[in-house]
Amino acid sequence: MKSKKYIIPEISAQSLITSAQKNDDGYHFYFDTTEPSKEYLVENTLQDDCPIFYQTMLVLGEKPNNANPVSDKLRNVFVYVDFSGIFDRKAIGRVLEYQQIAEYMFKPEGITLNFGKEDKRYVAFERSASMSRDSKISFVRADMYNTLRERMMLGMNIGKCQLSKLYAYNALLFTSGMRYYDESILSDKRIVVIENPKATRANVNTVTVEDDGSNDSMRKYSRTEKVMDITITEFDGEGFVSPRLADSLAKGHSSFQIRMPYIKGVVHKVDFASLLSELNVPYIVDMWGNNHNPNDVDIILTDSMFKGLKWMTDNNLTWSEYLKRCRDYNHALYISGMDKLTVQNTTELNYQFLNTLSITNEEFRPSDLPLGWQDSPEYDSRLWVTKTTETEYYRLIADNEYRRRYFTDDETDDIRRKHRTELVTKNSLFIDEPIFAKELNDKAENILSKYSVGKLLVSGDNRYLSDDLVRLVAHIVKQTIGESFAYRQLEKEFLKDNSIYAPNPNYEENEVYTLLRSPHIARNEEALVKPVSAGYLRNKYFSHLNYVIMVNSRSLIPERLGGADFDGDMVKTIADPLINKCVMRSSTELPLLKIPTAEPLIADANDWHERFITLNNIFSSRIGQISNAALNRGIIAYDENTDAEEKEKYYHEVETLAILNGLEIDSAKSGIKPDLSEYLEKKNTKRSIFSLQGYC
Repeated sequence: MKSKKYIIPEISAQSLITSAQKNDDGYHFYFDTTEPSKEYLVENTLQDDCPIFYQTMLVLGEKPNNANPVSDKLRNVFVYVDFSGIFDRKAIGRVLEYQQIAEYMFKPEGITLNFGKEDKRYVAFERSASMSRDSKISFVRADMYNTLRERMMLGMNIGKCQLSKLYAYNALLFTSGMRYYDESILSDKRIVVIENPKATRANVNTVTVEDDGSNDSMRKYSRTEKVMDITITEFDGEGFVSPRLADSLAKGHSSFQIRMPYIKGVVHKVDFASLLSELNVPYIVDMWGNNHNPNDVDIILTDSMFKGLKWMTDNNLTWSEYLKRCRDYNHALYISGMDKLTVQNTTELNYQFLNTLSITNEEFRPSDLPLGWQDSPEYDSRLWVTKTTETEYYRLIADNEYRRRYFTDDETDDIRRKHRTELVTKNSLFIDEPIFAKELNDKAENILSKYSVGKLLVSGDNRYLSDDLVRLVAHIVKQTIGESFAYRQLEKEFLKDNSIYAPNPNYEENEVYTLLRSPHIARNEEALVKPVSAGYLRNKYFSHLNYVIMVNSRSLIPERLGGADFDGDMVKTIADPLINKCVMRSSTELPLLKIPTAEPLIADANDWHERFITLNNIFSSRIGQISNAALNRGIIAYDENTDAEEKEKYYHEVETLAILNGLEIDSAKSGIKPDLSEYLEKKNTKRSIFSLQGYC
């Protein structure tokens, strides 16, 4: 999806801080980018178009659709400030001083910048999820702030709230994507919201953590083992899109990550109107009890996708009025991601998963194998973990037929690649031309480079994780006409236990697969699943969803995969029989790692200091540090030669870190962070020879 690019200047917070002038009220920030000594400190970045840029162009009186492919219209409206090295570091010494000074940048006075014409005041605004990970936030020109905030929040009054969650959902308008504007779409007749059903799994063996009982934003947690009931929100973050709208969005694609004001998730192309007609179901009932003709509906959202539901209700708006505000402010449906058309037959594993795998040296790579290959490794009948990677490398280097098919089998929307495919199809000798040979060699070198750091290809693929969409249709039927004959027809095809449905795999089918999701820390986060054959209705209406893997919507598989949901989370399906055999050795019957739900902090969205505190917590993410600490312990915990007492100690610590990592990720919305000093600051953790050599 190609989109416009906007030139947005970026400045490091450290540059602004070192230029700050102390005064009676704290600090004044002034930065003249035209000064020869400072102009090199400003980088003009290219940013993809996004909903907030479109809104800004409208406010400026510009026509966004007529903007140049690379536009400078927003160059003096936004500036991105990079806080790397400030809030993501321990507050001591110079870092503490910088943090204290940086706080004044978030006051209503903001910062003053000159981009070549005149001094302008800028105030802290919003940021996308990727910007948060990089400790960046946008500052916007002060005269634009209130207008843009009003348009972003649809004129709703949002005061005391879960501020970290508001930040996260405002960030949706900074997500790049393809704008699809059809005013008639933004109608309560064409976009329907239904309730998410919930289920309970009783008496589940879990490992979880409990906090210290404080109301602080950073809390100490301790490990505990419990037998507990687990409440499951089914279809969390996913819904349906009609074939007619899906084909208008992008013909040939079937799954779409969508964004609208306070709405996010994935919708899958399903001909629900025809399916309901076949089942003699006359209408769809929305969450407010209104009936809808299925033929009029283009998008079915579950209420978990509508993040602004409570704020809409608090502002006494109906769903129809909410969508009218979207139209009034010229918002639209955005597509931020789609399924891939090219069918995969491999997926990539990294050292995190290899670390948790119960595997022997000979299973990893037999000692009698050569270090280089005269013939393809695929002709060796044995199985070993690195075999797929070595085979792919050999094919790219030495298998001419495979090198040709690398181009001819590529289903792409890119015009230039389509032309190259046509050339190779007409004459296979073109693969020896520099432009083709370089791409093949670069691909092979990339595989070799990844191989050296434990990133290996194995049989499998990557797919959107989804609940059982047959059961979602059944939920719609049940809400309309109860557990009728139509419901029972669908019920016959429900996925049960640990069964999955992954349409049209491009690898040899097996009796069992392993599901993984990043980040992967503990063995408890591996799910063993079994494929099932599709029934009549499933095959007729869902077999085209090649980029989706459906799981039993009442199973604990998503919980086991680090608390995954269905709003775009990707999982790896491992089809390699040897790896699945290794997983079965060690990962069966392990307790569920349950990430507790923290009681969120409530703050005033209109208080600059509360916004600063929230942002400070978001920027101080330590996910990478947690993964490294867990890896160091996991190498020892999962080593068969570790003595029993030490193994249990580190096993427990790895499980705890996996849960704390989930809490750290969730803190972007909850505002509650775990105290990790026990794991990240103590230096008495035993290190393996592997980690001491600097490989992790």
